[in-house]
Amino acid sequence: MACITNNASNNDTLMNKLQVTCQSRKIEFTTNNNHVRCLAYIINLAVQAALFKLKASYVENENEILDQDNEISEVIPKVSN
Repeated sequence: MACITNNASNNDTLMNKLQVTCQSRKIEFTTNNNHVRCLAYIINLAVQAALFKLKASYVENENEILDQDNEISEVIPKVSN
């Protein structure tokens, strides 16, 4: 059995209690071997922190990004071959 959770500290508490309960019932379960933190959640936290440091803002749709690209291209001339 494995449990996949996010990084919330209450999940650590749950896993420790589950380990004690399993051991008392002679079920092989340890938090080190059976607790997996959700990788997607951890990646999301890292990306959110990076975007915050870069001061990136939320956009409603891709057109807002495309409009910003158009503004940049007006300031920076296009390089032609």
